[in-house]
Amino acid sequence: MKITTQILLLFLVSATLSSCSVTYGDYDYGEYTRIDSINCIDPPTSIYLFYEGEPLDFEYVKLGEVESAGAKHSSNASVLDHLKYKAWINCANGLINVSTGYRDREQGTLFHSDLEEIYSSRYYHAIAVQIQTDSAFVSKYGFGMDTGFVKTVENYKEAVSKEKSNQFAISTVGIIVLVALVLVLAGSGS
Repeated sequence: MKITTQILLLFLVSATLSSCSVTYGDYDYGEYTRIDSINCIDPPTSIYLFYEGEPLDFEYVKLGEVESAGAKHSSNASVLDHLKYKAWINCANGLINVSTGYRDREQGTLFHSDLEEIYSSRYYHAIAVQIQTDSAFVSKYGFGMDTGFVKTVENYKEAVSKEKSNQFAISTVGIIVLVALVLVLAGSGS
C-alpha cells in the first residue's frame, strides 16, 4: 500500500511539473472578423492607414473588422504590424478608423494559477477596406506603406509556433517518462 501511495504522489507531482512549460498570453496576436469578401487572387502590394477622425473622401468597400494586441513587452510597431498583417492577408489595402489604447490581458502557465499575471497590453482596432486606388487617389495619398511588415509578422508567428510546439513536446515527453517510471515502480513493488 505504501508503494502505491508513493507512486501516486510521484505521478501527481511530475504531471504538475511537466505542465509548467506550457504558457499562454505571452505573444502578439491579431483577429479578423469578415464583413464582406472580395475576389482576391493576390494580396495587395501596399496598405493605407487612416486614423480615427481623418477624412475618408474616397471610395472603398468594407471587408472586415481587425484587432491586434501585444504581449507584455511588445512595441507599438509590432502590434500595429499584426493589425496590418491581418488586414493584408484578407486582401484589404486599407485600414480606416484606426484606434488604439490599452486593455488588460492575462499571461501565465497552464494549471498554475499562482503564475498568472495581468498586464496592460497595447491594442489597435480598425476596419479593413478595399480602397479604389485610381489615379486621383494615388496623387492625393501616394502609393501607401510597403508590405515589409508581412515578413516581420510571418517570422514572429513562426517563432511563436516553434516555441509552443517545443513547450508541448517537452510536456508530452515529461508525462511519458513519468508514466513509464510509475509503471516500473509499480511493477517492482508487487
